[in-house]
Amino acid sequence: MTVRSHIRDRLVLWGKLVRLLRFSSRNLSLAVAGLSVLEAISGIGVLYLIKRLVDNISVQLADAGSLADSGRVFLYLGLIGVMMVLTVGLQRLAEYARQRQGMEVADHVDRLVHDRAIAVDL
Repeated sequence: MTVRSHIRDRLVLWGKLVRLLRFSSRNLSLAVAGLSVLEAISGIGVLYLIKRLVDNISVQLADAGSLADSGRVFLYLGLIGVMMVLTVGLQRLAEYARQRQGMEVADHVDRLVHDRAIAVDL
């Protein structure tokens, strides 16, 4: 199997998958995609805040040798906590949406199989 045919087979498979998702649970598919993007953004936001916290602590220790201005450190810690709660909430919501989407797809496939079985019997 050549690389080109392998890629073509994968694209055909992805096309079938997208078509199945579009007909079975279009709104849930959009919700899952949106929640996945928000999950990624919130995770990156947490990493950015942790970087800012470490940079702030490093600057304070380099300048004064102590954490004289600890207000900023606590601000970053609070923001990190809020972002972590938001991230976990988004993960749970996305997990719920993915489960619902899976059930909708399974129901759609069951209906297709049932309709074909009835058509064959007639």
